[in-house]
Amino acid sequence: MISVFGGSQCAPDSTEYVVAYEIGRRLSESGYTVCTGGYQGTMAAASRGAFEVGGHVVGITMSQLTSRVNDYLTEIRPTVDFYGRLQGLIAHSDGYIAVRGGIGTLVEVTLVWNKLTTNVLPPRPMVLVGSDIWIPWLESCQATLAVHSHHMKFLTVVDTAEEAVIAIGKVHPDRLAA
Repeated sequence: MISVFGGSQCAPDSTEYVVAYEIGRRLSESGYTVCTGGYQGTMAAASRGAFEVGGHVVGITMSQLTSRVNDYLTEIRPTVDFYGRLQGLIAHSDGYIAVRGGIGTLVEVTLVWNKLTTNVLPPRPMVLVGSDIWIPWLESCQATLAVHSHHMKFLTVVDTAEEAVIAIGKVHPDRLAA
């Protein structure tokens, strides 16, 4: 299972939505279960991409949100709060892909990154899509926080959905579609 992180506010014609849709489709075609936060925006896009090619799509939802769950989930795993939702998105996934989002996406990315650097999680791929977004943020983290080059080895930055799924497949080569 691969968790896809991204914002809930993007429109279907946005770059983020298009990229997330393609990620979901490609992951599903490569044999992965796709996991998202279950709601709208990029979560719906990745879910839809996987769903439309017959993939299994897990949505981790929570009772604290009253937002509408997207229509492309084949399984819903409800949680009570943000902490349970984060745990659901992270603990059972074999890898993670993040597209541009908001504060929630940053929480997801930094929590996974922290768990990887502290060995709370065994090594798993964490792929960030959009070098124009993620490289400046990572450079800022290194310039202003106690983030060092050895922390960067846990992240892969790419520019396309295809590159993201290839990066996941390097860790799980038996799953990568030809």
